[in-house]
Amino acid sequence: MRETSGVHVRPESPFNFTRIRNESILSTDQQIEKLKEYKATLINSAVTGKIKVPEVDSGC
Repeated sequence: MRETSGVHVRPESPFNFTRIRNESILSTDQQIEKLKEYKATLINSAVTGKIKVPEVDSGC
């Protein structure tokens, strides 16, 4: 360990990098699942008329 201003700093090891990467992937996967739930709820609310969706002119 190297010392910086009296604080011991552990150099990044491959194990630490792997752990951090795995935690990041897990967090991203959890965010994706939450977005999928939100999307399904939003679609359901629009279909059942709980929210009003404005019509868009497609220009056709």
